[in-house]
Amino acid sequence: MPAERIRRFAVVRGAIPAELMPGTIYVNPQGNRAHHLCACGCGMRVMTPLNAIEWELLGPDEYPSLYPSVGNWNLACQSHYFVSRGAVRWARRFTTAEIEACWRKDSRPYRRHRWLEVLGKLFAKAIDRLRGK
Repeated sequence: MPAERIRRFAVVRGAIPAELMPGTIYVNPQGNRAHHLCACGCGMRVMTPLNAIEWELLGPDEYPSLYPSVGNWNLACQSHYFVSRGAVRWARRFTTAEIEACWRKDSRPYRRHRWLEVLGKLFAKAIDRLRGK
């Protein structure tokens, strides 16, 4: 018998436990990572990095919103949902082509950031050479 879908989430802050409870979004002490069980009820752990590039956790801990949507493309269930004011709102399933497009789009800021790091290091080396170091 399939597990029941999760309808609501609340946030618990602190160390992320090995065993997660349904309906709880666990946020690590640094506030840069959240874990929860997939809302479809499959029992799989979902990790969402919390940063300016990926997800934001908004609102009070009793009624959190996770933005943007959670697309579990790497899980067998491939569930897709929003967490808005604590409630789970289901979104449509994406096609394989849409999932691949999301992966390409989501990786762009990281690729851009890596290039900026490389350029910054090259620029710093060039300045050091000009200064005779």
